[in-house]
This record gives sequence, structure tokens and C-alpha cells, in this order.
Amino acid sequence: MRKFHESQVRRCVSEEMLRVIAALVVLSMTTCFLVNGRAFVDITLSDEDLPKETPEQKFARSDRDRDDKLTFGEFLHTDLPYDHVKKDEFDLYDTNKDGFISRSEYEKVLREQNEKSTNQRARYFGKIYEDFDENFDMKLSEDEVKEVLANRFLLKPKANFDSIFRSFDKNGDEGLDIHEYINFDKYMPFEELVPINDDSATKRKKEKLPLEKKTEDSAAH
Repeated sequence: MRKFHESQVRRCVSEEMLRVIAALVVLSMTTCFLVNGRAFVDITLSDEDLPKETPEQKFARSDRDRDDKLTFGEFLHTDLPYDHVKKDEFDLYDTNKDGFISRSEYEKVLREQNEKSTNQRARYFGKIYEDFDENFDMKLSEDEVKEVLANRFLLKPKANFDSIFRSFDKNGDEGLDIHEYINFDKYMPFEELVPINDDSATKRKKEKLPLEKKTEDSAAH
């Protein structure tokens, strides 16, 4: 009963911590958006969707007025993938499909895309603190950050990691709060990290999954 109670308390605290961290990340990312004034629009295009063109076909397609000359605007259309991507992006902004992008349409799509990006990052960073902030103090110690690197990226730090960690710990409290960890995630010099050694990978590979063990046991019988 005691263990059940502890697990319930831990789960409730974890959920509350996740909400708090998400709110902090949203605030941080919103501030960043207001400073930089930009958002990212997700447009993808497979190369398989594009026809193969000769140089002559590319020129003819881009020469919209058929005067055998390309203006700068026409020249932009010579890059077919770019042409398709910008058309898809235009259609995304032109929400009423009248062939124009109004200021309100433009700002609305940017705002929605920024909110989407911010929420995704909030979940990403919130999950890191939920999984690795063992004592729920809303900051990651040096050892906890090492666990993040090992489990999320299969990397381990070199001997100088202590000084690197302290360079991100701006308030010197021996832990990275959410704002400090966001900077760490963005600016960490990954050349100062090395892949987890092959011995660890081999050890993990040798540890059979339950299904594998069950299959082998069945074969033995």
C-alpha cells in the first residue's frame, strides 16, 4: 500500500511539474518569437513528386511572358522544388483561397505555426525534466544532465564537462533551470561529447528481450 501511495504521489508531482515546465518553456519561446519575429512553416515535398526537366524545359516553363528572357521573378521559378514549396506555402497562407495573402491571413498563420512549434518544444523539454529531474527541484544537476545525454543521445561527456556545465549554470546553483537547459540544448559544444563506448552497446545488445528469451526457450523444448 505504501509503495502504491508513493507511486501515486510521484505521478501527481510529475504531472504538475510537467505543466509548470511547459508553461515556462512557452513563456521563453514566446519571448523569443517576439524578439525575432519569425515562425517556421512545415512544408515537405518528395523528390519523387517532381518531373525531370531538361535545361530547355526549365527555361521555357519559367519564361512566363515568352519573351526568351528571364526576369528575376521568373528566374526564381527555375528551381522546381523551390517553386512547388513556395506555392504550397502560399496556399497555406491564403486561407480564403482568393489568390491573395492579406496581412491578417499572414499574421494568423505565423501565430498558429509559432504556437505549434512552441507547444512541441514545451512537451520536449517538459518530458526531459519529468524523466530526469529525480528530486523534482526544477533543475538538472550535472549527473542528471549526463543521464539525459546518455539516454537521449547515447553520448557521454569528456573530462572537461564540469567546466562546460558551470558555463551554462549562470546563477551558480549547481543545476540547470529550464532557461539554462534550453541554452545548453541549443549551444552545447557536441565536439566535447563522445559516443557511448562499444562495450556498453554490446552489453545492451547481449541482454535479450523477453520475447527473444521466450522464443529460445520454446525452441529448446
